[in-house]
Amino acid sequence: MNKPKTPTNNPKRQRRLREVTGYAASLEYATRLAKGMWERDWQKESPHWQPFDDLLGVLTQIDNMLAGMEKKKRHNAADQRPAAKKL
Repeated sequence: MNKPKTPTNNPKRQRRLREVTGYAASLEYATRLAKGMWERDWQKESPHWQPFDDLLGVLTQIDNMLAGMEKKKRHNAADQRPAAKKL
């Protein structure tokens, strides 16, 4: 029995929906942003990193990189604090 072609299982329809909604442009922009963040902040720690091939995956990678940057920032700030004086 053949499955009916719905927007969720019809590859041509999926491709067209992505084009119409700007999916490809959004993925390209998010990928450029992720690559720039990686080159600037993560290339030494993760030399073999590659962006995922779907928008949600790339956005998740960006989110993870941002969270890691915040963690580094907090860690560096803690290292910069002067030691408490003993009374």
